[in-house]
Amino acid sequence: MATKIVVPSTEEDFELRRQSERRKALREFWSQHRDEFIARHPDQFVAVKDPLGEYQVIAAADSIAALLDDIASMGVDRRDIDIEFIATASRTPMPLLRPSDSG
Repeated sequence: MATKIVVPSTEEDFELRRQSERRKALREFWSQHRDEFIARHPDQFVAVKDPLGEYQVIAAADSIAALLDDIASMGVDRRDIDIEFIATASRTPMPLLRPSDSG
């Protein structure tokens, strides 16, 4: 059985690279502004419009449902925003639950 190799077109390759660069820029954006957002919006979901340009916080809420309701009421296209939860405490992984060895 032969393996089929799919090579993306130039347009597809450009789009994949653009999306990858955008994800990288978003990670950098949130990292650079983390302290500011912790001070202004501790333990809240924050929605930012155009985070790759001159960012603008358009909404913040304690729950994702409330945040999405706020965004919907503004008529903002959700494709134009990025949302993050601004945690003030470090999250540690939960330990795995295993059956007791005692019996």
